[in-house]
Amino acid sequence: IEDNPNDYLLVKKLLTKISKGNAKEDYFNLEQCDRISKAFDRLAKGGIDIVLTDLNLPDASEIEIITKLLNHFPMMPIVALTNSYDKTFGIEAIKKGAQDYLLKDELTATIIRHSIRYARERKKLDKMKDDFVSNVSHELITPLTIMKINLDNLNMGVAEPITPKQQEILVPINNNIDRLARII
Repeated sequence: IEDNPNDYLLVKKLLTKISKGNAKEDYFNLEQCDRISKAFDRLAKGGIDIVLTDLNLPDASEIEIITKLLNHFPMMPIVALTNSYDKTFGIEAIKKGAQDYLLKDELTATIIRHSIRYARERKKLDKMKDDFVSNVSHELITPLTIMKINLDNLNMGVAEPITPKQQEILVPINNNIDRLARII
């Protein structure tokens, strides 16, 4: 996503240089959108593996671009390209979800190739991590829910009325089940 034709041509030239005579994973087909709104339309059609985006566009700017992209396309790897030398800005871009932050003035074919490869892999790892956490959460919450239901049944006297001593024992169990559920 680049509104400056010269910057687009620079990236295209670097990617073309990489693609000539190299392995399949180094073949790049570049498409340009000059507005984030046009990029949304293009991304919605599918077939895009990664977004290289300028962080100063006519219809969005800076971190807002990354946030908007990830809100609509959460699994899309993003590499931010900019002329800004503010390192805190780069760190903020990464914190918001970009996989990399590159300065246009320092771009080389090798740098952009590595960035694209690593961005793809980091996004795959992020998905694997998210899937793992989701599975673990599910595996923990299911037995916890069953324990909570049975504990509630005991508290309501479904089996038989509980004594004050039994109630005293059940209170911390109930509190800890609730605490674990909140953590999960």
